[in-house]
Amino acid sequence: KEWRADGESWTRSSDLDSHYFYQQRGPGRGLSEEQISVIDALVAERAEAKTVREYSRADAVWQTLTETHKVMVDDRNREWGLFSEMYVLASNSAFVPSENVDIAVGSRLGVRNLAKMN
Repeated sequence: KEWRADGESWTRSSDLDSHYFYQQRGPGRGLSEEQISVIDALVAERAEAKTVREYSRADAVWQTLTETHKVMVDDRNREWGLFSEMYVLASNSAFVPSENVDIAVGSRLGVRNLAKMN
């Protein structure tokens, strides 16, 4: 193919760096910029490994993300987040927990969601 009507070049999605990009969900409470960079790199490495069908490598990276960093990856929405931040309290809720309770409940819900995915 030599040209496109919109003037853009022809590229395959596997050729794009954005193919491995996952958006962070939640504020990442307690994470430094360095930790976020490490997690972003691990998530991208996992996505790349899955793309080239190196599933054992992808599984090893996933295990590191979940056990070491307490991160859950949502491949469908191309997002990642801490277990404790995967759910948000409804804005019209009558119950307003303390930050510690909010983190503990969010973490439990994240672990539950992770179990449902496996």
